[in-house]
Amino acid sequence: MKTWFSPVYVLVALALITSGVSYAESSGGGEEGPGGGGDGGAGGDGGAGQVLRAPAVSAEQLDAFEKSLTAEQRKLLDEQAVLMLRLLEKEKGSDWLAKSKAELAKEGIQVTTKEGVARAYLREMLKWVVAATPGEQKEAWEHMSLEIRKQRKKLDPTDLDDEEKAAAAQLPLEAKAEVADLLNADVEHFLVARTKVITRGKACVALVAEKLRELPKDSIYRVRLLSVLKELEVDAAAGKARLMRTAEAALKRLEELRAGQAEGQRANLAVLLSRSLASEGGHRETPIYDGLCYFSFPKNANGYEGAVSLMFDNGGESGDMLDVCMYGGQKNRIKDMGKVDFKSSITAPNAQVTATWASQLGRGVKAVAGNVYLVHCLEKRGNINKTYKFKVLEVNSSAWVIIEWQEVPQDK
Repeated sequence: MKTWFSPVYVLVALALITSGVSYAESSGGGEEGPGGGGDGGAGGDGGAGQVLRAPAVSAEQLDAFEKSLTAEQRKLLDEQAVLMLRLLEKEKGSDWLAKSKAELAKEGIQVTTKEGVARAYLREMLKWVVAATPGEQKEAWEHMSLEIRKQRKKLDPTDLDDEEKAAAAQLPLEAKAEVADLLNADVEHFLVARTKVITRGKACVALVAEKLRELPKDSIYRVRLLSVLKELEVDAAAGKARLMRTAEAALKRLEELRAGQAEGQRANLAVLLSRSLASEGGHRETPIYDGLCYFSFPKNANGYEGAVSLMFDNGGESGDMLDVCMYGGQKNRIKDMGKVDFKSSITAPNAQVTATWASQLGRGVKAVAGNVYLVHCLEKRGNINKTYKFKVLEVNSSAWVIIEWQEVPQDK
């Protein structure tokens, strides 16, 4: 059976080494309650809770794979190892070495030095690459340098690469004055300067970082500069443009599907945008577009104004997932029925938890074109207790999903 894989596999290892979660604790399956599923996960095969457990790859396979690495790939791994040690110390505290050794020991991996810890985690991470297809491997190596860059920024927000330095050198002289105005004691003056700097975009990253390095560690103005740096790195303006272009393309496709329906046989169709895309565009800064990543079956509407039933693609390890619990008080659950006949009669139990429903507290099921899903919407607020079925008509990975849906009767 093909092992789960994502080009952001490096985040899997980092989630383990920086969160204090062991491999065994994150393997999922079998247990009912938050994060459990009774039937081993929403899809029935236990896969949803096991994304953090590395594939079964022998030591011999790993050794052979490492010997085949190019000089550039080895350089990336060496840099990743150094960053891992720094992240371990930053996230786990002074006793990080003992904690890491204990976590690895649970998996039968014995190490004694900090270099050994980094090596062991890297080996676990590489298992994902070994188990991947050649195309996925290529994508993973390309992605790794980007992830390393993010890790360097996490450790030191003022860390600059050659591209950022070169971009700053091309800015007009007034840009330096605008960055200096970020430290103005007058808040209104600061806000005007912030708008100017953000409008100039990522080219200002180096200037703001340099100004941040000049500040004492206890300066109250560090918060301002760190905030502006974050905004520049996200490149909100470009993100909003991507969000709107994607939304418009998705809505146009929805219109085409509706136009193709026979007169008098119009089905309920809905589109959900990627939430990770909406977040990149400045989540809730473009509220109507942002709200397209959520859908309410009871309201037959997109948005986050209560009775939210479904969310698409929350990013990271849950890419292209459909989630049904977005806020406190919801007890929604979902079931992937596979490629069954959507038009056939389907009923659903209205029990709190049964073996046929998977709790969706923090978990999701993959959006697969052609698959049919059941969602039980159970929420005290609004007195919601209804079941719906929907079929995924199209999935545009990390962009949008289009569904056809109907309410279905519940067993009484």
